[in-house]
Amino acid sequence: MTYALSHAKAGGKSLQWSDLRAERHELWEGPMPYVNVRILDDGVTAEQKAEVIAGITEIMVRVLNKNPESTHVVIDEVPLENWGFKGKPVSELRKQPKE
Repeated sequence: MTYALSHAKAGGKSLQWSDLRAERHELWEGPMPYVNVRILDDGVTAEQKAEVIAGITEIMVRVLNKNPESTHVVIDEVPLENWGFKGKPVSELRKQPKE
């Protein structure tokens, strides 16, 4: 939300914070879904991430009837040395021979 839009909607007069919150709520039309996906930083391509984002958005629309225009999907890539499994960093586990 920009000041210019808020200022114009207020007819050029100053707005209170409560006015801005109400205005922002009107634009979002309800709560904004936020989905956070954490994956290993392991060579995932931009195309693969785009497909994950599209797929999760589609599920939110189909299952929860959410508006795709207000659905946010964030992908966090975690370095292998920062992801632990079985008591060890994944970077260390991958160096071990497979059983």
